[in-house]
Amino acid sequence: MLMWPQELPQRANSSDFESELPDGIEWAETETGPGKSRLGTWASVRPVTCSFDLVAAQMARFDRFYREECLRGSRVFALPDQEYDGLGLCTSGGHPLLTAGGAQILMRRWWLVRFSRDRRPTRRHLGGPNWRLGLALEIMP
Repeated sequence: MLMWPQELPQRANSSDFESELPDGIEWAETETGPGKSRLGTWASVRPVTCSFDLVAAQMARFDRFYREECLRGSRVFALPDQEYDGLGLCTSGGHPLLTAGGAQILMRRWWLVRFSRDRRPTRRHLGGPNWRLGLALEIMP
């Protein structure tokens, strides 16, 4: 399984993160009145857009990951779940679940994603060695 590189940030910038619910609806126009809709499939991708702040060495690492490991974005890979990974587990009463040593138990979740076919990764130079990497991803069902 191809994994998001450890050398890159594991959390996206929260200010640029956006996800949509999957859309498996099929729409059909009618001669009169509103169109018709029906569920086409449960196996729909879930679109996500996000950004990561990187330094030049990390940007070079991403370039290698995208071009060589993902074969220019054609392969799926595992990325830490940007919504739930790292959150603490709680009881139904809202109290944190703790280990015997008193540390809170954290969720570890992954997404299986691919790069969007409609939007390639973008990069913006922020000055000096700093870059912002913009990604459009699709979470696989």
